[in-house]
Amino acid sequence: MTKNLRPGKKRLAEAELHIGLRFAAVLMLAALFSVLLVSCKTSGGPSPVEDSSVSGDISSEAPSVSGDSSVGGGSTSGGTASGGGPASGGTASGGGSTSADAADTVPVFDGDYRAAMRSFIIRIASYARTKPAADGSVNPKFIVIPQNGQEVAWNNDDDIGVKEPDKAYFAAIDGCGREDTFFGCNADNVATNKSDRAYFKEICAPFLKAGKTVLSIDYCSSLKN
Repeated sequence: MTKNLRPGKKRLAEAELHIGLRFAAVLMLAALFSVLLVSCKTSGGPSPVEDSSVSGDISSEAPSVSGDSSVGGGSTSGGTASGGGPASGGTASGGGSTSADAADTVPVFDGDYRAAMRSFIIRIASYARTKPAADGSVNPKFIVIPQNGQEVAWNNDDDIGVKEPDKAYFAAIDGCGREDTFFGCNADNVATNKSDRAYFKEICAPFLKAGKTVLSIDYCSSLKN
């Protein structure tokens, strides 16, 4: 098959053939091992559940709430968490984690970026304040301060200063950070123009009114500024 190839290419083809044969042998051994493993499992040995000293229904360790099933004692959104932090709208007792406060649970984005961001921050706050640390401690006073984006507290810009901000969002945060309020909006060490400064102060006012801490992050380099 390789006699018409040049010596270098012939050696390469032979090497590839040897590698292919070895790979095929490994696959055959793996398949044989799988067959033997299945045979051992079906030929008699008791299953791990049968060997367990625990009697009764093994599902008793995973109670469900309001018709929603849970694993390990956690509850689903809107329920009461017996094994972890509170689900959305629920309460909590004990330790562990729930599907509602799991950081790797990503909700489906429906196009409303403001609601999505509020939900994201609320979930971060819930996770941080209810998830036990490595030493088992829980910090219910974990501070959450979003940076910029004050507008997400309302459903649209027309509601700012007219309607109340989202209550669940405000309850989840301790304050907010606002860049360029006084310096740095147009360039570092340059005072922010009056219209932008007035707007930044306006959207931060509801946070101050609600007792939240507002941090101004400005970019200055001179002693004067």
